[in-house]
Amino acid sequence: MLVTSSIDAQIEVERVLTGAIPAPTTADIQAAVAAVKVADTAGLAPTDPLWTPTYDTDLAVAEVADLLAVRAQIGGGLVSQWSSEGTTVQTTPTNWPAIAAAYRARSVTLAGASGWNVITLEQDDENLLPTRSSEFDR
Repeated sequence: MLVTSSIDAQIEVERVLTGAIPAPTTADIQAAVAAVKVADTAGLAPTDPLWTPTYDTDLAVAEVADLLAVRAQIGGGLVSQWSSEGTTVQTTPTNWPAIAAAYRARSVTLAGASGWNVITLEQDDENLLPTRSSEFDR
């Protein structure tokens, strides 16, 4: 989802991640939102002075989920099973990498991105490079 306010983007990320364990900090969310500025509806880049602020909230959620996955691993993971007075409780830890992948797939910015990009090069007759030369045959 694209929104046109960093505050709205932060609110959406917080809404999606409400109750997350470990919980993201406000600074985590702000950093993720700042990192997902995208071209506006006029096609202007975030560096353009006429850019209308536009943020990809799905990509921001994916970025925060990646961060939470790393934190869970660094912290030794979370307690997922414990026993007390003859009762055993077992929980399933949140699969942050799967959540990150799901939100990255929903991202309008990354729609159709497969990791492979094709670029078209225009031929410049004055600066042609050889496609094969004896120098490359060695």
